[in-house]
Amino acid sequence: VTVRHGIRPSADFGGGILNFGGTLTIANSTISGNSTGYGAGISSIGGTLTVINSTVFGNSANYKGGGIENSNGTATITNSTISGNSAADSGGGVRNSVGQMQIANSTISGNTAGHFGGGIHNYSDQMLVVTNTTISGNSATFERGGGFANEGPATVTNSTIAGNTANQLGGGIWNFGSLALNNTIITGNSASAFPVDGNFSGVFSGGNNLIGAVTGFDLILSDNGGPTKTHKLLAGSDAIDTGNNAAAVDAVSQSLTTDQRGASPRQFNGTVDIGAYEFGAVIPNSPPTWT
Repeated sequence: VTVRHGIRPSADFGGGILNFGGTLTIANSTISGNSTGYGAGISSIGGTLTVINSTVFGNSANYKGGGIENSNGTATITNSTISGNSAADSGGGVRNSVGQMQIANSTISGNTAGHFGGGIHNYSDQMLVVTNTTISGNSATFERGGGFANEGPATVTNSTIAGNTANQLGGGIWNFGSLALNNTIITGNSASAFPVDGNFSGVFSGGNNLIGAVTGFDLILSDNGGPTKTHKLLAGSDAIDTGNNAAAVDAVSQSLTTDQRGASPRQFNGTVDIGAYEFGAVIPNSPPTWT
């Protein structure tokens, strides 16, 4: 299904799709070129939203949630690409507002917000869980959190946050909530204030992360197999076999069996890699490759 070029009034919701209190699954679909005030691509209010194997691209919000906005509901995004969306205020790619959200095996790239969270803005008293996901090349034009701005409880596990920019603080991450960060790469981001990769002002926990320069890391977001683009690890990378197996779990605390691409095993050589990409793991029906 393709939903495109939907236009609603500038202070309205759901330029492409509006889910108001219902249960909606969007699968194998493209949502593009839509515009409105909030949730330009998809707006889900008080309902249950599932987005799987889909692309949300080039949508524009006059206020918040350029690609997807989840408000007072539950949302799950899996094996999807949220790219090239914009919001004048916050959440260029994705905005979670007083709701519960899970993002897994997905890529959030090239999105722009005027103020907070070029890629993702979490503004909620409920949990956001990000697993096996790449957040790359997003920007906060005037303020904070080029890749991810967090103002609530959030957990980020085995993910890669790279090449994002913020005008003020936290090119990769700006945290003003409660953030648990595990087995995650944050590198190659930029901001006008130090530290450029992450500003962790709120409650921060976790471990086995690589923040700053990473040896053997490809800063070019590319097709490395699987349904979404990733940053691959190169031979000799700091991230190979240096993660924490016990922390490599999904939103329901089950051990990860694949990387973002669907490549397995997730613990190649017995120890999980840091980031969304597992070096040496094989995508089903694909020959193994080493670089």
